[in-house]
Amino acid sequence: MSICDSSLIALEKIKAQLAPDEQAVFEILLEIGPAHDRRILEALNQKEQASLKPAKLKRKWEINSVTGRRNGLVGRYSIVRDLGAHKGTWRGKNKTYHIWAVAGDKRKPAGWVPVPKKDLPKPKPDTGQAKQNIERIKRQAERPVLQKLAASEAGRALVQYRYHTRRKSKVEKKQGLLFA
Repeated sequence: MSICDSSLIALEKIKAQLAPDEQAVFEILLEIGPAHDRRILEALNQKEQASLKPAKLKRKWEINSVTGRRNGLVGRYSIVRDLGAHKGTWRGKNKTYHIWAVAGDKRKPAGWVPVPKKDLPKPKPDTGQAKQNIERIKRQAERPVLQKLAASEAGRALVQYRYHTRRKSKVEKKQGLLFA
């Protein structure tokens, strides 16, 4: 095993401070080596199913509990580190995941290749800002056309109002005409 002795000594010091769930995540990372959150989840569920507990007492781990405990180990205790984004195959599909490892672990993630930062996909903009950008682009495209047509802003507002409102349907009234 290529885990530094200092990591194991640090674990003994911190072990009393770790919650049981954090301890389980840490032990799985020690056991399986560098892994992404979904692999940690899978290993925790496999370990739980292999235990000799009665079926009623076996826990079904969820991804939310794994990522939260791992974040605690990274942020609060600094005993787990992020190796960065890696490309690989997970369940038959090409994926890009962040790989996590124990701080003193020298092992490399098997089957995963580091992704250069320039190749990472950009985060998607939130929908509110995307809608604002689309409206801004529409206004910029409309402006030269309206100037060529010499349409006034009031006429433009009326046209937009016409397209965005429902047309009133004629409802017959039982009241007769007062003026003929």
